[in-house]
Amino acid sequence: MRLPFARAFASVAVAALLTGCDNNDIGPSADREQLKGETRNEVVFTGGPEQPHTTLSARFLEAGRHYSANGKLTINGDIPEKTTISVHNGELVINGNVGAGSRLNVGVPVVTHTNSWTGPGYCYRLGFNGKMGFGFSNFCNHSETVVDGLRYNDPDAAITVTGRVASDVTAFTHGAVSIGGRIVKPAIAVYSK
Repeated sequence: MRLPFARAFASVAVAALLTGCDNNDIGPSADREQLKGETRNEVVFTGGPEQPHTTLSARFLEAGRHYSANGKLTINGDIPEKTTISVHNGELVINGNVGAGSRLNVGVPVVTHTNSWTGPGYCYRLGFNGKMGFGFSNFCNHSETVVDGLRYNDPDAAITVTGRVASDVTAFTHGAVSIGGRIVKPAIAVYSK
């Protein structure tokens, strides 16, 4: 008996090998030795738990690649053009410039809640023919996740760049963004009950 997912898995595995997919993690989980950097554990957010803080030289980063890290990431040197750096549950410090077309994404701990309601819209429903289908109904279930605020009252910016940033660089975070010693985007409010 053949398993239906075996062929799909084999196709994905072959595609990954042919396209040269590799792990571009930064820190202890990196495949490439150069991307491991130096890591130590420290409290990243005031009142938060200890997390990894990785320090890395920018000379190991390649233009046009996507890199990700957990905790705090400090990069010494200039970020190449069209490079994406994502940091999960931490902070990003770049001691240098950021090249054109680059993206900086930093997720910080936030408090959220979910709003749910029933109302008109498009959803899966039981049709007149007795089959499930996608269509309009006055009784669709909707929900949205709402960010209430930052989990920790931390004074540090989520993204800090000590040098210059090209005009088309995008930065996304719920925390503050500091460029050249100036706060260019303030953090959202800290959650309080």
